[in-house]
Amino acid sequence: MPEASSANGADRPSGAARTGRADNPGPVAESSGAGLEQSGSAGTHGPVAVLYQAIPPPLIGGVRKPLKPGGYSDSGADIAYVLRTAGQAVITPVAEPALDRDLDWVFPDHEDGIAAARQAGAEIIWANTILFCGHPLEALVEQELVERELVERGRPAPG
Repeated sequence: MPEASSANGADRPSGAARTGRADNPGPVAESSGAGLEQSGSAGTHGPVAVLYQAIPPPLIGGVRKPLKPGGYSDSGADIAYVLRTAGQAVITPVAEPALDRDLDWVFPDHEDGIAAARQAGAEIIWANTILFCGHPLEALVEQELVERELVERGRPAPG
């Protein structure tokens, strides 16, 4: 069974939660998918792609929050791995993601990364990133709302 780490993953080497290595001091976590089953059976939702922070947030009051090295790709990889282990379809940037390579499991949160995830078949985007006004996900949500409204009015969605 894979071992988990703290929320920020700082207490384990990259990939430890996905490899179950003995040198991981984090607590053991069940990957039975019980959390998924509470909202529906595992694997009954569309394919998921997990995003990590690849773009810096805007300046707020003249200060920019520093970009974490790897942009939360470590925790994003853990999320994708646990979802897949629980039976949820997960879209990854590579066909067979390596357990010790975080970026094999997650897409960057810029426009090209989001487009790549969608083109690969992702129906659900898990934003393991910092959101702000003007983030590329904002345009995606607006586009989805317009398409939904068109379909509800009996017009074909663009695309």
